[in-house]
Amino acid sequence: MLGIDTRTFIESITDNKKLQAVLVGNSMLYVLQSGKTPFYVHAMILNSYIESSWKCIDGGSEIGKFMVKNIREHGGEIHRNKEVKKIVVEEGNVSCVELADGSRVYGKNFISNMHPVRTLEMTESHLIKHAYKSRIKGLENSIGGFVVNVVFEKEAYPYIKNNIYYTKEGQEWNLTEYTEENWPSGYAIFFSASSRSSVYAESMTLLTYMKFDDVKEWADTFNTVSKEVDRGKDYEEFKRRKAEKLLDVVEERFPGLRKAIRSYYTATPLSYRDYIGNDDGSMYGIVKDYSNPLKTFISPRTKIPNLYLTGQNLNLHGILGATMSGL
Repeated sequence: MLGIDTRTFIESITDNKKLQAVLVGNSMLYVLQSGKTPFYVHAMILNSYIESSWKCIDGGSEIGKFMVKNIREHGGEIHRNKEVKKIVVEEGNVSCVELADGSRVYGKNFISNMHPVRTLEMTESHLIKHAYKSRIKGLENSIGGFVVNVVFEKEAYPYIKNNIYYTKEGQEWNLTEYTEENWPSGYAIFFSASSRSSVYAESMTLLTYMKFDDVKEWADTFNTVSKEVDRGKDYEEFKRRKAEKLLDVVEERFPGLRKAIRSYYTATPLSYRDYIGNDDGSMYGIVKDYSNPLKTFISPRTKIPNLYLTGQNLNLHGILGATMSGL
C-alpha cells in the first residue's frame, strides 16, 4: 500500500479529467506532488475529513486551551517563549535541555516536536551516526504557505460552514510549480466558526502555496511575537502585493467579498520557519515518496533511549500526521 502513486491510482479509476480534479481537490491539506505523493497520504487525510467534518467553534486555539488545562490538572508545567539551544547527553541518555538564557530543564524522558534536522543538530552524541544525520538532512521538505487571515466587518459577510478548495483548470497535478505570472494556481478557504453568530462570518483564512525562494532575500531576519523584528518596507510591500493578488483571484469566485473586509494579516514561509523551527518554511514537513516509502519514514525512537520524536515529519503530513505521530 505504501508504494502506490496517487496520480497513477486516480487516473487508473477514471478518465474523466474533471472527476480526477475533484478527487484530489483538497490537496492543499497535504501538498500533492505528481509522481511522488503516496496514495495512503491522500486517502488517510481525505478519510479523516469524511469521518469528522467539524470545525472548532471560536478557532483552533480552543484545542490548545484544553490541552493546557489538562496538562496543568495533571501537575505539568508549561514554559512559554523558552528556546531550547542544546540537548545534553550524558552516559548515553539525555540528562537535560539547555535553554537560550543558560538555564537547564532536567527530566526522565524528552520528546521533541521540532523538525528532526533541528533536533539532531542540537544533540551531541556518538550514538547518533553522522550518516543518519546526513540522510535526514538530505530529505526534501514540502513547500511553504502564504496565508491571509481576514477580519470581516460586523454582519457583512455570510458564514460558510464548509471549506472551499479552488484549483485553476488543468493545474491540479502541479499546484506547487507556479510562476510569478500564474500565481496563485489554487487556494483553500476556511471560515472560522463563532459562538457569537452562526449566520455571519467574523473571519476567514486564505491559504495558498509559496516557495521559500520567494522570500529568501529576507532570510536573515527573524520575527515572532516574543522577539519582534521589522523585516523592512520591501517585505511589507511584498506581502501586501501578494495578498491583493490572492484576493483578486478569490473575488472572481466570490464577488463582493472585498467590500466586507475590515482588515487582514499575512504570513509567509518565513513565519512558518520562525514559529515552527524548520530551515525553509515548510508547511507540512518532510515529503513522502511512494517510490521509496521507507526512506521518508522516521521512527519516533532515536538511538538515545530517552529521546523521542513526534510531529508531522515522521509518517504523515499536516495535522493528522502530528496527531498520529503523537499517539
